[in-house]
Amino acid sequence: MVQMNCIQPVLKVTNILKRGGLYPNSTLTKAQLVQLTFHFCYYLLIVISLLMNVMKAVKARNEVELNRIICVVVPIVNLMAKIVTILRNEKYVLSIVEDLTSNTFNRHAENLNDYIKLVYRISELMWKYYTLTIAAFLLITAVLPIMTNIEIIMIPPPFDFGKYDVIYKIIHLITGIYLGVSSICYDSLFMMLMAICVAQLYILSDRLINTFQDAKLSWRNKSNKAVDIKEMQIIKECIILHETINQ
Repeated sequence: MVQMNCIQPVLKVTNILKRGGLYPNSTLTKAQLVQLTFHFCYYLLIVISLLMNVMKAVKARNEVELNRIICVVVPIVNLMAKIVTILRNEKYVLSIVEDLTSNTFNRHAENLNDYIKLVYRISELMWKYYTLTIAAFLLITAVLPIMTNIEIIMIPPPFDFGKYDVIYKIIHLITGIYLGVSSICYDSLFMMLMAICVAQLYILSDRLINTFQDAKLSWRNKSNKAVDIKEMQIIKECIILHETINQ
């Protein structure tokens, strides 16, 4: 049976973020600079639109509308904070992801790989759950307003678009998909990195508990000295793994 690499649970998410230009890179290319500029301008327009809605609700003294807009603002600001955090700490993030492919995280026995497989299954399940949730949300707040007269819209137009109202609703749908995919990717990335660390702690615990048995199994028909040397090697590997997890 092929052993699963620790990078597998986050591979789908990192690939999507790389294609979208929202994944940190040690060397910034012109294409990535253009992508980041586009993202910055897009988020700026979203924030301006939301602020205009807040001002309109305050001016009209519409507390219900103001509360609704604030409920939209909070998760969007939270998403922007995640993006800025990852991009500002690019070296640290890239170092963590690089560790997932290293021998330190993938040197364990095949029977301990079940922890990593469990994390991978959770990542797939979480991805499907998030996708269905976002799809249902967009169906109600972005698709239905285009097809019907229902006005349950996530980000109301900051001013009257008149006959171009349909265009705003289409842009609103694209924005919802854009924000939804970004949110799914970053939430999945953060959660999977934490889950992999927990899995590695379980692997570390199992290796320390079974150090002598593993050393004896690896050096069958060898002297006690050879078994002791192998045991010390396993302990050394566990110490390196523990230090890597803590970093």
